[in-house]
Amino acid sequence: MMKLRLLFEAESVEPDWFTADFLKQVSSIELEHNIAQIKDTFGKLKDIQTTEGKGFLRFEKARIPILIGFNRETQIDVLWLGAPQLENVSLEDLARELKSTATGEVSVFVTVDGQPLLDDNSQKAMAVGSTFKLVVLKAYEDALKSGEIKREQVVTLEDSDRSLPSGTLQVLSVGTPVTLEMLAQLMIKISDNTATDILMRILGQERLEALSPGNVPFMTTRELFQLIAPGAKASREQYRVAGPQERRQILSALNSQALPRPDQVGRTATWQNVEWYLTAREICELLRNVKQAPALDDTSEPLFEGMNWQKIGYKGGSEYGVLNLSAIGTTRQGHEICVVVTANGDGAQPVERIAPLFADLLRIAGT
Repeated sequence: MMKLRLLFEAESVEPDWFTADFLKQVSSIELEHNIAQIKDTFGKLKDIQTTEGKGFLRFEKARIPILIGFNRETQIDVLWLGAPQLENVSLEDLARELKSTATGEVSVFVTVDGQPLLDDNSQKAMAVGSTFKLVVLKAYEDALKSGEIKREQVVTLEDSDRSLPSGTLQVLSVGTPVTLEMLAQLMIKISDNTATDILMRILGQERLEALSPGNVPFMTTRELFQLIAPGAKASREQYRVAGPQERRQILSALNSQALPRPDQVGRTATWQNVEWYLTAREICELLRNVKQAPALDDTSEPLFEGMNWQKIGYKGGSEYGVLNLSAIGTTRQGHEICVVVTANGDGAQPVERIAPLFADLLRIAGT
């Protein structure tokens, strides 16, 4: 790995260290700039820990996952760097960094074996985007345990189930059969909104509202998109101040309205009027209840690269101004770690900067 060390210690990056095909994707000048940024941010390279080209670069302030490959002439033809994992920092340091990075109000909650280790705003109900789908997953798993439904049970897509992306089911024909477990998997794995709405129809609103009394009525994703459409400003402002009964009437009136186009939503913050609201404590409790659900096995999530825990369950949610990242995992030593980060603001959330800090919270809490 002499060339790898040279890459991060030399004053300049030489083009002949790389194959021609590699340099078509990224120039040596770009690489030199990126490496300089890494060293400026995380300090000098201290150690290289790799096996067969895969491992970590250890800097003074962080370790960075790396994948590197060489051709027969020992030129680099593969180079991938993962999200930096901060070292020599505390949970409190990370929480401060999150609050300075995110837009608006922030909640950070970390528990180990059910006991709070870091609690910043954990009892504040905040907009969480698609993380509300954990409520639907809990209702689904409860109905399975009671014998009311079965994982292999087949239901069909109805036109009123169609929602906007994320997801793929919205493009299928009415009457397409799908199993309940497939719906649950799509709902969590790729946050399929149409799959979510079908599952909500099968489970029933009453069951969902009993699990989440702070979200009454319990909106479908289709209803949310209709309320945040450009022409629905009056309806969503009315929804914000209305009581449960009036809100049901507002939602009922949406039945005859078409869905907006995907490019018509998500351009401004609307979460102050309509959203799903959960506290960090509620999310951790939901995660504990569904951590064994087949749909919630996300150990392969790139954010958790190199952690090597027994299991990690993850769900996130976002819309303009809203970001939630939530995970529960079991370390190699058998400790249960739950981490929830939520940010609500008027501007877009810098997810590319928040997500690595969230992963660091999980990793450090488990050490």
